[in-house]
Amino acid sequence: MKKLKVLTVLYYIIQWTWGLPQNLLGLLLTVIVRLSNKGGIHERYRNAVLTDWKKKGWSMGLGMFVFYGHRDCTTDVERMIRAHEYGHTIQSVVLGPLFLPVIGIPSLVWANLPYFRQFRAKKHYDYYRFYPEAWANKAGAWANRLGDFNPVSHSDGTYLA
Repeated sequence: MKKLKVLTVLYYIIQWTWGLPQNLLGLLLTVIVRLSNKGGIHERYRNAVLTDWKKKGWSMGLGMFVFYGHRDCTTDVERMIRAHEYGHTIQSVVLGPLFLPVIGIPSLVWANLPYFRQFRAKKHYDYYRFYPEAWANKAGAWANRLGDFNPVSHSDGTYLA
């Protein structure tokens, strides 16, 4: 029990020092979502703050903040998505100030640029094969003790149920 508390405190210290840029962005987005009433449930997920927002089918992690838009999924898919997004919080701890250029920006471009959306659809390329997403799956599986976690997705990034 004592070890878990020490690790939790260490997680927060690392997030708010080494991972400060993405945590400030995550905090700002959390405040904006809450003030604009575009978010539903706000809860703690492991050591992260999870905000269920109204961007249906769209989730992301910024530092210790996870924004989640998949409430209508099956329980198994929801568990996989939460674990994946929590994996991004682990990447934040590991990479610190390099998280945004190494993970955040490439992930955002990969998910949203029409060229890459068309590429994934045309080539039937799994969204989670791209390095930031594959690593987030591995980190999320490790942190959530899920064992072998290798979800398969549609080319748009939605999990196959």
